[in-house]
This record gives sequence, C-alpha cells and structure tokens, in this order.
Amino acid sequence: MPSPNFSKAGRNRELAARAPVFWECATQSRFFRSKESPSLVLSSSPCTGQITAAIATLNQALAESDQNGQRGYDAELHRTRGEILLKYNPADPALAEAAFRAAIAVARSQKARSFELRAALSLAKLYRATGRDVDAHAVLEPALEGLAPTPEFPEIAEAKALFDALAQTDEAKAGAARRQRLTQLQVAYGNALLAARGFGAPETTEAFARARESASGERVAPARLAADWGLWVGSYARGELRSMRAHAAAFLHDVEATPDSPEAGVAYRLHGINCWFAGQYREARDHLERALALFQPGRDDDLAFQFGPDPGVTAMIYLAIASWPLGEVDRAVSLVERMKTRIAGLSHATTLALGASHAAFFALMRAATVRVPGPASPSSLAS
Repeated sequence: MPSPNFSKAGRNRELAARAPVFWECATQSRFFRSKESPSLVLSSSPCTGQITAAIATLNQALAESDQNGQRGYDAELHRTRGEILLKYNPADPALAEAAFRAAIAVARSQKARSFELRAALSLAKLYRATGRDVDAHAVLEPALEGLAPTPEFPEIAEAKALFDALAQTDEAKAGAARRQRLTQLQVAYGNALLAARGFGAPETTEAFARARESASGERVAPARLAADWGLWVGSYARGELRSMRAHAAAFLHDVEATPDSPEAGVAYRLHGINCWFAGQYREARDHLERALALFQPGRDDDLAFQFGPDPGVTAMIYLAIASWPLGEVDRAVSLVERMKTRIAGLSHATTLALGASHAAFFALMRAATVRVPGPASPSSLAS
C-alpha cells in the first residue's frame, strides 16, 4: 500500500484526483440517465451524496490552492466543477457558467492554452444548448486562435467544428459585425484620448485594452493591431518594459503571415525601441534596420494615422540613436539628416514633434555644441 503524501503539493494533487472519482460514480447514477425531474430523482438517488462530495472536494482543493499557492490545477478544477454543477442542475446553468468563466480566466492568466480551450468548449456547449449562439461563437474564437487540430488533443477539432457551424448562423454573423464596429469605436476613442489625456493616461490604456479584448480572434485586423500599438505606446510612456515587450510580441505575432507588409515594419520598430530602451543596442539596431528596410515612402504615409508618428521618421531617428553608441557615428549622423529631409515635407503634428525632440536628444547624446546667444554686453544693457 503506497504511503500517504503529506506535503501540501501532494494534498492538492490528491484532492484534484479524487473529484473525478466521485464524478464517475455520479455520471453512472440513475440521476443522469433518468428523464424524470432532477429534483425528484435527486431526492431518491443513492449517488446524490457522491455528487455533493465531488463538489465539496473541488471547493476544498480550490480553497487550499489559495492558501498554499499551488495553482497548477486551478483551471481544470473550475472546469470540472462547472461540468458537475451543470449535470446537477441543468435547469439553472448560472453557477456552471460562472465556473467555466473562472476556468477560462485562470487559464488565460497562466497562458495555459490547452486548459483555456477545454473550458471554452464546455462554456460554448452550454451557450449553444441554451440558445446563445453569439456568445458560444465569441468564447471559442480567441480560445482556438493559433491551435491546430491534432489526434493528441481531440478537443481542438471538436471546438473547431462547433465554431465553424456557429459561424454560419445569422446570429453569429451579426454578433461578429457588432464586435468589429465596437472595436473600431474603441480604437477611435483611444486615439482621441492620446491627444486629450496623453499616451500613458489610465483612461487611454483602458480604451485600447477594451478594443483589444473585443478584437480577440481577429488576427491581422487593422483595429486589433492599432489596439496593440496603443497598449504598447502607453507602456512606453510609463516606462513599463515588460508590458512593452508583451504588446510588441503580440503585434509581431499577428503579422507573422505577412513578413514584408508595412505593419511588419511597425512590429520591428516596436521591438527595436524596446531593445534600445533596455540598452541592447546591437539588437535594437538590427530590428530598426529591418523596419527601415520595409518602409516605402508613399505607400506607408498613412500609417502615421494608425500607429503613431511617420514610420520612416521614427525608424530613422531611433536607428540613429541606437547606432551611435555602437561606434557607427557617420551612419548615425546620416540617418538624422535623412530624417530631417523627410520631415521637411510632412505636416503630421506628432511626427514633427517627435522628429524635433529626438533630434535634440541625439545632439545631447553626442555632446554636440549647442549654439545659444552669448551674454549681453554692458553697452547693450545700458541701451
């Protein structure tokens, strides 16, 4: 007989494993096979205690994870709890829905895509069964993003089949159109707040965060990329490097399929600025060189109205600022001159401000002579 595991981690694993045993017994009971009223069957079912025990065990496991910090099973515990609650009282799925939503939230916070997909599939089935096709479609879209069907994880294929079926319904089509309009409105609101409240203002970040949330699942959608940029620039203004890297990575991930696109140039620009911010000059130079190589005057001019300042001006000045510390002095100076030439023909206010301020920063970094008026002579003061 194996010796008991008295460690906290072992206790959590034991509790997590015990609930499915009760669950298996419960699913074989007359309650789940009967067509009678659930309340009548439960009152007479000898296995009702097993259902109650399973829920109690899951509640205990979740409570202990709060105490000891072992959260590796939390998403699955919430999902299993939702499945049991749904079978226990299918006429009132509110508690099951809350459990599935908790499972999805935990999985997303842990970047646990497989657990998220399982919980999203359970919730989508609940929504489909209760006539909420729009909600079912919406919950599956972000969960399926980037996951390819595999025999090792059949839930992906099952979720994809359900998603495709839902996508053909009029309700889901109308819901997707509403989400797209909402995303565009949130991005427009965020852009307005950039000017009115500033890049790093909490309300600006909140607007772009809402836009990003409503655009989940819409890879390469312009509004989603604009939301990623808005979140990145807010993190940059606040000096939050970890968030800067996360948002730049999300942007680059969304344009991987179009590596030579104007948007890909924006993605490399963000990564280059992140590296410069962290003092990684060589990596910054490489990313910014790629961003500048992708830039095409004329074609990319309108990007200034989607992703901040003119992409050419931004790539040139930051590449200059990253190159000079590497000893590439002549290259850096020539980039600043190229930037000045381009900016002379532009009227975009944000671009003009960035060009002037960063050119001044470059001059200060070089310790270049700054011409200022000399002190007034006594005779001029007398006059």
